[in-house]
Amino acid sequence: MIFVITLNLQKKRLRILLATLVIGMASCEKQPESKTQKSGQSAQVKNADVLPYLNDDAFQVEIKSENCTKSVCEKIEILSLKTADQWVNQQLNNHLAFVIQDQINEKEQLSLDQSIETYISRSESWMKEFSLNQPYELDILTQVATQRNQYVLIQFIVNTKQAEVIVKDRGYFMVLDRKQKKVLQLQDVIQKNQINDFERILQVSYQKWLKAQSGEVRSIAPVNLSWQNQEWFFDGEGIGVHIRANEIVKGGEQLDIYLNHAQTKQVVVPQIFQKMF
Repeated sequence: MIFVITLNLQKKRLRILLATLVIGMASCEKQPESKTQKSGQSAQVKNADVLPYLNDDAFQVEIKSENCTKSVCEKIEILSLKTADQWVNQQLNNHLAFVIQDQINEKEQLSLDQSIETYISRSESWMKEFSLNQPYELDILTQVATQRNQYVLIQFIVNTKQAEVIVKDRGYFMVLDRKQKKVLQLQDVIQKNQINDFERILQVSYQKWLKAQSGEVRSIAPVNLSWQNQEWFFDGEGIGVHIRANEIVKGGEQLDIYLNHAQTKQVVVPQIFQKMF
């Protein structure tokens, strides 16, 4: 029996992420050229705090493995991004490694090459169990979902076929602060004096989610949602929290919580809000 899990990443505001990227690129292209060198230098001084727009080129990650047989490796396709910012490139590699490891529940911290090697080894082990077992399939698409000033949202979309389980459109998010050279966690952007209000917003959505789950899931799900280490995203309206299926509790569905503009302004650190929105 083959199980298929489809995770819808295009609900409501998540559609805005790609639209924001297109709009951002268009606005970047439409900026008028400086009339004189003097005015250009003046604008540069005025906007010295603004980082240049992060352009990216897609490329296919090379699979470096001595165990890379055609039957296995032709089933693995990882599209990443290359930018002019080497720090961003390193974070992309680090998070890709995490994403790959998450597909096989590998907890050890590995490099990108090591994570691919481990994934291939797991596939080979599965194939050796029974002659008809097929190699694992892995497809990862990496994209800049949106960016605003120094803040960049990277989205990873994963499709896998492992053993008898097919997963479609599993989403991962990473928010980068290019100026501070920091991967921003949700707890980095929430004001300490607004944590209680933020938690109340989350719990309202969480309770609605709980009611929609099966009785078995509800019986073992936590009473309150732990949010500090959850992935998050931002778009033109506000921030959101993204929790993949089975992460709150085994059998639990995906949960996306959206904060509107007013809620976001209330809870996000003002210095971050001003530059992110």
